[in-house]
Amino acid sequence: MKKLWKYLKMLPVIVYPYLYMVAILVVFIVGVIEDNSTQSYDYTMLAIVISIIMSFVITGLCFIISTFNSIRSGNNAYGLLFPVKINFLIKLIQIPAYIINFIFGIIGILMSIWGIGIVALMLVVDLLTILISGINNIGACINLYKNKVLSKEECIIFALLSFIYIVDVGVAIYLFILLKRKRKNILT
Repeated sequence: MKKLWKYLKMLPVIVYPYLYMVAILVVFIVGVIEDNSTQSYDYTMLAIVISIIMSFVITGLCFIISTFNSIRSGNNAYGLLFPVKINFLIKLIQIPAYIINFIFGIIGILMSIWGIGIVALMLVVDLLTILISGINNIGACINLYKNKVLSKEECIIFALLSFIYIVDVGVAIYLFILLKRKRKNILT
């Protein structure tokens, strides 16, 4: 149960960009169903306000979880494999969200003036997502450095690369494979 809890507490970080998509979808559905009356407009505005408040709450929660996990990982509270593995899972599960955000951004570019808001929102969601998952990887890199899997320079480089779009996925895959190989060599 304790092992399962480690993964479950990271669930908000893992699904973070998808939560934004749900909020956007709710606002869109409410906007589509409205009948242009004043009362419907009020419902749309209420949906937007609730979505904005929830996005701030969820973002704050994910920052706290990611920071806490990074500190615990850096102090070797989870061992070597879990921090690297959870970062690997976060990055891979979020790939479809990045693709969907990119498609929404392209649609926003093709729209008129309203598209600027969509492009800005998709950009902010992508930046927040990569920031939250990058914070999570800092602890994993520090842990790998402390256990002499990475050198100091590699630790700094991989921690910084975790904040660069697309490169962060490559870093997560590389660190996962590196740790698996090192652990295999230690066991044999």
